[in-house]
Amino acid sequence: MKTALAAKADGGGFVLNGTKTFVLDGDAADLLIVVARTSGRSATATA
Repeated sequence: MKTALAAKADGGGFVLNGTKTFVLDGDAADLLIVVARTSGRSATATA
């Protein structure tokens, strides 16, 4: 599973553009929480 995004500063926040291939039970959720790193070095995770 791969997730990729770009964060662009916009006023007091960020605009996130990207893709995620799968969200478990996303269609039944009332709330989605998104976390993104906007500074520091890039990170690569493998499962």
